Amino acid sequence: MTKQGGEIRSRWGWTEAPVWTNRMLAALENGVKGGNWFSLIDKVYLEANLIQSTHNKVVQNQGAAGVDHVTVEEFERHATTNQKRLRKELTFRRQF
Repeated sequence: MTKQGGEIRSRWGWTEAPVWTNRMLAALENGVKGGNWFSLIDKVYLEANLIQSTHNKVVQNQGAAGVDHVTVEEFERHATTNQKRLRKELTFRRQF
């Protein structure tokens, strides 16, 4: 029996909707055929997902400044620069 996407999503509250699709959450619930699970980081640092995720967090906080004390106005003013910096930090791999 298939479970509704919203029902599954409510049990995995730590997941970000832009990254974790309902199909992926179903795999968390039911396991993965063959036991192979692949990295999600490529979805995390896609620019579209970073923009959506960071914007959603600001909206979710109803514009209240977070632990970084950044206001909505500051967030919007520097959003592109900060998202590019975040993407660079997420994709950086130190060369030894």
